[in-house]
Amino acid sequence: MAYYPNWSITYVFPSDNATGVSIDLVELRASLTIFTTPTFDFGTDVLSTFISMEIATDVPVDSPTWSGSAGKTHNGRATLNDQLAGSTEYSHAWTMELNLGTWVSPTYSFTTVSDNGNGNDPPGKVTNPSPSHTATGVTLDEPELSWTTGADTDTFNIYFGESGSVVLVASGQDVLDENWAIDFGTLGYGIPYEWRVDSINEFGTTTGDTWTFTTLTFAPPVASGSNTMKVIKRLIAVARNKFWYENV
Repeated sequence: MAYYPNWSITYVFPSDNATGVSIDLVELRASLTIFTTPTFDFGTDVLSTFISMEIATDVPVDSPTWSGSAGKTHNGRATLNDQLAGSTEYSHAWTMELNLGTWVSPTYSFTTVSDNGNGNDPPGKVTNPSPSHTATGVTLDEPELSWTTGADTDTFNIYFGESGSVVLVASGQDVLDENWAIDFGTLGYGIPYEWRVDSINEFGTTTGDTWTFTTLTFAPPVASGSNTMKVIKRLIAVARNKFWYENV
């Protein structure tokens, strides 16, 4: 019957679910503590060890080297042979080929900082436009554009206009204002419009996506044939949420 030691990973570096890990990380570390009877001899019972990294960008990893006493805590180190990508989640597991089978640790993960590694990055794009992109039938009494702010944004520049004629309409708008009001009377019936929100901080400007919407088409009924026109005159009065009318 196969015998597996009673052991567990008691320390891992970077810590599980760590964020903001440097893209210049050079090694992974783990401490393996063995609690077993009879004594498990790490030197003779372990045939080989390696790390499997399930990552978005391939990063070669050397087989770990271990130090420690038989039956106690063993410290492993594995060297990374390439720079990590920024803003990327990595996961890794420590695997051991034993003379009686294979043991695999739980999977641990960490996320690196953004690409330049120092936090001095342009802001993220705005998202979730309202009106939604390519919306149609937008009424003329919906004169507000809104969005969700991207990360690390300080201010916005907002562009708006009829399709093909977009102009800057607001410069340096505060990040707390996630909307911009279109002046009443600006919109017309059945016209396509475009708009864009650029995000700004001290490290640069991130150009937003161009979004579009089209207002509703006003199509009053058109008389056809002869003698189809009828003039209706009514006297209307409104008071206290009620209204009255009579033909005149």
